[in-house]
Amino acid sequence: MQLTATVRDASDARKRSIAEGALLLTVVAWGFGGIFIKLSSFAGITFAFYRLALSFVVMLVALLASGRRLTWAVIRQSAPGGLFLGMDVCLFFSAVKLTSIADATIIGALQPVLVMLVAGRWFGERFGRAEVLLAGASVIGVAMVAVGSTGSPDFSVTGDLLAMAALFSWTGYWLVTKRVRGTMPALEYMTGVMLTASLVAAPILLLSGKPLTTNDPMDWLWLILFVIFAGAGGQFVAAWAQRYVEVWLSSLLLQGMPVVASLAAWVVLGEPLTPMIVAGGAVVVAATGAIIVRSRGSRETKAVEDRAGATPI
Repeated sequence: MQLTATVRDASDARKRSIAEGALLLTVVAWGFGGIFIKLSSFAGITFAFYRLALSFVVMLVALLASGRRLTWAVIRQSAPGGLFLGMDVCLFFSAVKLTSIADATIIGALQPVLVMLVAGRWFGERFGRAEVLLAGASVIGVAMVAVGSTGSPDFSVTGDLLAMAALFSWTGYWLVTKRVRGTMPALEYMTGVMLTASLVAAPILLLSGKPLTTNDPMDWLWLILFVIFAGAGGQFVAAWAQRYVEVWLSSLLLQGMPVVASLAAWVVLGEPLTPMIVAGGAVVVAATGAIIVRSRGSRETKAVEDRAGATPI
């Protein structure tokens, strides 16, 4: 029995490590995603709708190819996540069109603060004083990046307000996804989520009066690249990983996204990269890295204690 528990612990630790790595890759993909939105001449809401609709098609094809199907029960359970994601994508994509990529992603990086307020009550997750202090340091780093980007010519108060609204929608999606993923496979869940999110975005697009087409073929290329790497691909990987990582920790890992986004925007779009942005990014990376190291150390210690306390048969 003790041997079985040890094997199970090793398997869980391996899945968790893979999930953490997958989330970090998602951070890179999402960090670069804003570049494709900026390069496209689509309106933000138009890009958002096509991104969600195409992601639904990709997920549905993958689901059917696996021999499974999209049931009404799946659609019903995934609908809250789809509602939150649909609102988040519409708000965030519109924000990116108005303000700098750095600002839009930085505001979204404040999500861990909201998540930590409910993680204990909703999921029974525990984190120590050191984790709270490191999370606070990460938020300070995010604020430094925000201050460093306010002089950018792309800075927009309206864009920042849209990004703030997207923050609350994204937090709702992240928390709901953590809860539902405990009982539903990632592929079924994300297919249902993308369906609902598309239905949310469609009437918003129609009411906005924004054009549905473009005269530049490159716009479709940027859209497809976004769907592959940040849309369907990134969302699926993140949803899969959330089952194996605490919601507060997975949320903190996403704070690396503004760092990636700022670097990408500097290289590709020429958005300014000030010393304050660099210093703030370094604080975010260092604090997040320390949290990951502490989290793994705590898990290993707990595993040793559990094995020591087990009664062999």
